[in-house]
Order: sequence, then structure tokens, then C-alpha cells
Amino acid sequence: MELEQDVIEESSTLEEQDVNTELEESSTQEEPEQETPPQGQVDEELDERGVPWKNKAMELERKLRENVDNLPNIIKQTLAEANKEKETKPQYTVAQLRQFSIENQDNPQYVAWAEEQIDAIKEQKLEAKLQEIRKKEREELQAQQTRQQVEMEVVSNPRYSEAFVVDSAGNKVWNQGSKLTNLAAQYMQDARIANEPDALAIAMKLAYADYIDLKQGTTQQELTGLKRQAAKLKQATLVEGSGVDAPTSKATNYSSAIDRLAKTGSKTDAYNAVREILKSQGKIGN
Repeated sequence: MELEQDVIEESSTLEEQDVNTELEESSTQEEPEQETPPQGQVDEELDERGVPWKNKAMELERKLRENVDNLPNIIKQTLAEANKEKETKPQYTVAQLRQFSIENQDNPQYVAWAEEQIDAIKEQKLEAKLQEIRKKEREELQAQQTRQQVEMEVVSNPRYSEAFVVDSAGNKVWNQGSKLTNLAAQYMQDARIANEPDALAIAMKLAYADYIDLKQGTTQQELTGLKRQAAKLKQATLVEGSGVDAPTSKATNYSSAIDRLAKTGSKTDAYNAVREILKSQGKIGN
């Protein structure tokens, strides 16, 4: 059986390693030969073997430079060897190991080896699950922090001030009667936006863009209405001033304001034209 052969090979490998270790230990017990320091270096500081410390330092520096230069190749070679070892080492399932243990009940060494492999697989799976749980917890904590930060930025943004009101306790809360609030709520119902940690910031930006478009459309309609009213008033003024008497200064004032409004269509000129019209009608003072 292939699994049994692997166990046998692993056992023989361990025995060979033990023999090699004993040989190495016996060889290291031999006393090293003492080197005779070369002439002319008697006055230099020497190590226990009679080698000048200066020479050792220079040699060490040279080796360090070589290691630094070869570091990319060392890393590449190390990774290649690790991947090769991972590919060549057989990966057994728990079911295979249990079957191997049953078939070799008369050999306690094989049974113990199979049980160790099963325990190792269980530990790897448990560690993988724990890492996944920790990762999800970190991501959720980061998302929660992002949501809190985004909410603070949205509430403090002066562009979105109309979407909030201050309650009796002095806290900013959503203004349910605001068009901007309603537009943002609609975007928050979109799952593609709501699932993002910065969903509120995205929804508010989109809602604010829609809100400005709607507001500009309403303002344009109001300006168009004012222009039409100004044109009618201007025509009436010209009819009233067609007699012998010269037009009054009031008529001249709002006539000029209406002309400016007709040319520019700006809010400022519309405001000035309305004031002049109301003044001419005696509804407000000068």
C-alpha cells in the first residue's frame, strides 16, 4: 500500500538522521588544530585561533555584502524549494488515514502515526476557521468605524444642512419633511449602495445632485413667470406713459429694473424688479 510505504520510508529516514547526528557529534569532539600566527602580525589583536580580528571583520563584511547582493536569489530559491516540498509530500484525507489505521491494528507504530496525522489535519482546519472568523470580525469592525465616520461627516456638512433639524435635546436628527432627506432615503434602499460601509455618503451625494437639479428647475420656472409678469407691467407702463405727461420717476425705475431682468434673468435683478413693482403700486415704501 502506498500509504504504508510512505510510513516505512519516513521511519528509515529518521533512523538515518539519528546515525548522521551521532557521526557529526563524534567528529566535533576532535580538538581543532592551532594555527600559527603569521610573522609580522604578532602585535595585532588575535582571536583564540590566532587569526587577526581585523581580517575576520573584513571577511565577515565581505560575506555580508555577498548575502545582501544574493538576497533576491536566496528568497526565490527558498520559496521554490518550499513549494516543491509541498507538492511532492503526499496529502492524505482523514478517511484514508483512518482506513490505514484499521488495516494496521497489529502495528502500533503505524496506528500512532495515522492518529498524529489526523490530529494535525484537524488542527489545520480549526486554525483556518479561527482565522476566517478573526478576518470577518476585523472587517466588520472596520466597516462600523467607517460608517460612524461617514455619518459624522454627513451631519456636519453644510451642504446637507436642510436634511437635518435640532431636536429638544440639542442633537441633529433627520428632517423628515426635507426633500433632500427623502431623496437620500430612496438611494439607501438600493442594495448596491446600502451594503457599502460609506453608503450614507454615497446616497447623500447622489441625493444632493438630484436636489440641486430640482431646485434649479423650480427657480427657472419662477424666473420665467417673473419675466412674463414684468413684460405685462412694462407694456402697461408704456401705455400709461403715452400721454402728454412724461412718465414718473417710479415708472422709470421699475421699467429699468424690468429691462435688466429681461436681459439677465438673474435672481438679483428679479428681486430688484419685484421691489420696484411693489413700490410703484404703493405696497412697500422706498
